[in-house]
Amino acid sequence: METVLVKEEMERPAEAVVGSSACPECGEPIPERFCTRCGEKRVEARDYTLRHFLAEALNVFASLESPVPRSFFALLFRPGLLTSEYLAGRRKRYLKPLQLFVFCNVIFFFAQTFTGFNTLTTPLRVHLTGTPYMQTARRMVSEEIESRKISFDDYATRFDTTIQNQAKTLVILMVPLFAFALLALYWRRHVFVEHLVFATHFYAAFLLLLLALHFVVGPTFRFARRYGVTWNPNYDALVTFILLAVYGGYLYVAQRRVYGEGRAPTMLKCLTLVLAVAAIAMAYRLVLFFTAFYTV
Repeated sequence: METVLVKEEMERPAEAVVGSSACPECGEPIPERFCTRCGEKRVEARDYTLRHFLAEALNVFASLESPVPRSFFALLFRPGLLTSEYLAGRRKRYLKPLQLFVFCNVIFFFAQTFTGFNTLTTPLRVHLTGTPYMQTARRMVSEEIESRKISFDDYATRFDTTIQNQAKTLVILMVPLFAFALLALYWRRHVFVEHLVFATHFYAAFLLLLLALHFVVGPTFRFARRYGVTWNPNYDALVTFILLAVYGGYLYVAQRRVYGEGRAPTMLKCLTLVLAVAAIAMAYRLVLFFTAFYTV
C-alpha cells in the first residue's frame, strides 16, 4: 500500500504539489513555510520559476554557508585541511572528496578549451614525439593507417576526438596510483583509504593548479609571440619544472598537516611523491594512448 502511495506522489504534476497543506516528504500538515516534523520546505509557485532555479544554483556556489566555496578555498589555500578534517570525522562543512574531484574535473576540462593547451587531452602528435613509448606508438599507428588505407591527418583527427572524450573519465586513474605511492611511504600508520582520500584531494588541487598555470602561460606566450618569440621544447621543460615545483610545495604543506612528520622526512617523501606525480602522468598518457588506439 505504501509503495503505491509513493508511486502516486511521484507521478503528481508540480501544480498539484504547489500550495498543498501536506508535506511532500512525510505527509505531515505544514502550517507555515517548513514542516515541523522533517524540516522540508513547503512548495510554492515561485519554486518552479527559472529565476528561483538560477538563484538557488548561485547560492550554492556563492553563499559563505555553502560547502562549495568553503571546500574550494580550503583546497587551494590550506593544503591538507580537507583531508585532515575528513579523517577526523568533521565532514558536513565540506564537499566529499569524490564530489570535489568531479567538480574540479568538470571545471578543468570546460575551462581548458579557452587556454589553448591540451595537457591531459594529449593529441596524437604528442604520443609520437618525446615520450618513452614513441617508437612503439609510431609503429602501431603506421600499421593501423596502412591497414585502413586512410591518411595520417584523417586518423589523427579521429584519434584526437576519441582521446578528448576518454581523458575526462580516465584522469581519475591517477588517484589510486598516487594513493599506492603514499601507502608505500606511510605504510605503518595509515590504512589505504586514508591515502585514497589524500590522493583524491591532491588531484582535485592538481587540476585547478594546472588550469591556473595554463591561464598564466597562455597569455604570456601570446604576448611574447607578438615580438617574434617562438615556442620551443626548452619552454616545455621550464613549464614542467615550474608545475612540479608548485605541486611539491603544495604536497609538502599537505603532508605536514595530514601525516604530522618532521620537516626532513616530509621533504624526502615529498620529493619522492613529486617524482611519482611525473611518473603517474606519463603512465596516464600511455593508458590514454592505448585506450584511444583500440577504440578509434
